[in-house]
Amino acid sequence: MTSKKRKYGNLSERPLPTEDESLVEDVFAAFTRRPATIPSDAPPAPPASPARNASGESIAPDAPKAHYPLHSAPGAQHSPPASPAPVAGFTRVPNDMLDRTLPTLEVYAQSLLVRLYRLSRGFNSDTCNVSVGKLATACNFSTRKVQMGLAALEMRGLIQRLKEDHKNKDFNLRGITFKILISDPSPARRTPPAQLAPDAPPAPGAPDAPNKVNIQKENTQTQEVVVRVGSRFSIEECRRYAKHLQSTGQGINNPGGYATTINRTGEADEL
Repeated sequence: MTSKKRKYGNLSERPLPTEDESLVEDVFAAFTRRPATIPSDAPPAPPASPARNASGESIAPDAPKAHYPLHSAPGAQHSPPASPAPVAGFTRVPNDMLDRTLPTLEVYAQSLLVRLYRLSRGFNSDTCNVSVGKLATACNFSTRKVQMGLAALEMRGLIQRLKEDHKNKDFNLRGITFKILISDPSPARRTPPAQLAPDAPPAPGAPDAPNKVNIQKENTQTQEVVVRVGSRFSIEECRRYAKHLQSTGQGINNPGGYATTINRTGEADEL
């Protein structure tokens, strides 16, 4: 390996390059020269006019942008999800199941019993066919909890597993067929109200009697005269006067008797 001294020789013995004084001045002037300043009284440059299109019309300015918060921007507001359609029909649950059976079960078994009761009695049947996965989705817990709850219900004698079909070509028919063993007494049927018998025609009555016929039996001989108003005559005097009228053929049925006299003069005949 050759040293630098052998390659370039002795640099100290070489003559230094001569300096060109004019070149040095030009370089010095280029670095020290100040840029020309603009006079202070010079008018400012006019603003540039907006660009015009080919037809000579000016471009319309941009519409002002509305500033919306991110949470209240029109694009950020989502419409509420559509509510599902209501399920038609209803299921009648006996009070004995709600008050006596359910309180004795765990939460998972309670949900499963209500669901199985809905799938069977809700369709007027004692049995239902459902898979473990569908029960887990409907009751909102894991398949393991479903299997534990079904086992508890079978041990209590509340449901009975009839058959299992997991290989049916129709996926809707796959699952387990359960029978609900809870009694569901049918409500007492209301007896229809008895039909009212048509109104019987009124019995033919006796022909109307003439107005002047007196159908009451009259026995003026045995009727006792009763004085109900204040009178200056005693009861004994009234009786004696009544006997006088009877003996003389006068009375209430004789218009020419004392009734006419009393009506005319207000006085009775003397005894």
